[in-house]
Amino acid sequence: MIEESVLLPGVKVGQRCHIKRAIIDRSVDIPDGLRIGYDGKQDADNGFRITEKGIVLVTREMIANLQEKKKQHAAA
Repeated sequence: MIEESVLLPGVKVGQRCHIKRAIIDRSVDIPDGLRIGYDGKQDADNGFRITEKGIVLVTREMIANLQEKKKQHAAA
């Protein structure tokens, strides 16, 4: 589900994703099941930037960092 968001060209959204009030940078691959824009604390913990008005910015680098963090957590 995508609400009130801007997805730049080349964005791929995985299955069961929920995106609300977000700007997704070009060529970002959003992993399956990711929720963006619903929980500010979770978005910040995921490394996403949040504007003063609550818009969430997601870049390729942020997604890569999140995936690396999840891999490290799973290996621990």
